[in-house]
Amino acid sequence: MGAVIPFKPQPVAVAVQLSANPQEDGSILYTVESLNADDTWDILDTARDKAEGWLRAGQVAQGLGVPLLPVSTFPGRAA
Repeated sequence: MGAVIPFKPQPVAVAVQLSANPQEDGSILYTVESLNADDTWDILDTARDKAEGWLRAGQVAQGLGVPLLPVSTFPGRAA
């Protein structure tokens, strides 16, 4: 009989947000992030344009069936 290898369960998304992340060159990278039930988060997509970031965030939220937050929960990262 083989050994049982425990796998960490996949996080369950509870919301999606768009965060603005300043870059060293002065530009902004917008990140679409899932906020998970286990208090973790994942970057699911990125965009250089704010409007495109919101569009992608909305599409991801709809696809996951979770709400899109109007403001990033990360301090100082409101998009």
